[in-house]
Amino acid sequence: MKSPCRPFGLILSGLFTMSLALPCPALELEPRQWSHLPVGTNFAGAGYAYTRADISFDPVLLIENAEMDLHTLAGKYIRTFGLFGKSGRIDLVQAYQDGKWSGL
Repeated sequence: MKSPCRPFGLILSGLFTMSLALPCPALELEPRQWSHLPVGTNFAGAGYAYTRADISFDPVLLIENAEMDLHTLAGKYIRTFGLFGKSGRIDLVQAYQDGKWSGL
């Protein structure tokens, strides 16, 4: 025979468990992403990076003299607009990367 207090006990234990949850802060990768921008404005940007490096592997893999050349190109476009009396924005970001790896 089931106890009439069982559903109440389950609800009470569920609420107690949820009350123990702690906030989980997140890392903001782009600090000013949510700052206000003037409505009706366009922003564009581009970046290029060249990387040349020696690569170290675990000696068990028997890979020697490993090197890489890496070309990275990125472009970004932002359009701000007004919507229901609030400011909004659309970000378009595209990156391209080309690399060459060599070694023995």
